[in-house]
Amino acid sequence: FYGAEKREVVPLDGLPKYLVYALITREDQNFYSHHGFSVQGTLRAAFYIATGRYFSGGSTITQQLAGILYADRSKTTVVRKIKELWYAIQLERNLTKEQILEQYLNSVYFGRNTYGVEAASQLYFNHPARNLTLAESAMLVIQLANPAAYDPYRFPNRARSLQHLILEEMVKKGYVSQSEVDQSY
Repeated sequence: FYGAEKREVVPLDGLPKYLVYALITREDQNFYSHHGFSVQGTLRAAFYIATGRYFSGGSTITQQLAGILYADRSKTTVVRKIKELWYAIQLERNLTKEQILEQYLNSVYFGRNTYGVEAASQLYFNHPARNLTLAESAMLVIQLANPAAYDPYRFPNRARSLQHLILEEMVKKGYVSQSEVDQSY
C-alpha cells in the first residue's frame, strides 16, 4: 500500500546520541560489552524454536544486522540463527561498534515501508534525523520490534506508553536525566 521502499543513508555522527542510547536501551543493553552475540539469548531462542513455542528476541543488534544483511528472515529456524550468529561474529571482527550501529540504523525497518532512520524521521516527524529529540528517538526505536503493534498513527496511546517506559529505563541506565525526559516527553 505504501509503494516503493523509502531509505536515505546518514552517518552515525550526524545522529543525536539520544537515538543511540534509546536503541541500546531497547534492543541490546550489553552492546558495547559483547562480541556480537548473547550466549544466553541465543540458547533461549534456539530452545524456543526447537520446542515450537513463542520466543522473544534473543538477538543482539549485531545479530539483527547480520540477519538483515545475510539471512532469510521470513522464517525463524535454528539454521537461520546459526547463520546470523556466524555473520555477527564476522561483523564484529571487521567493523567497529559505531560502524555496526550506523549500518543497523540505516538498514532496519521502521514500519510503513520505511527503512533507515532518516526516512523514518521524515515520515513520523517531518524533519531530518539529526534533529530528533529524546522523546522522538524513543518513539522511533519502539517501531523496530513490532511496527504494526506500536504504530503511533494507529495506536498512539500504546506507542506513547512504551515510549515512556524506554525513557524511564534510559534514566535508570544513566543515559539521560529525569529533567531531560520530562522536558522532551
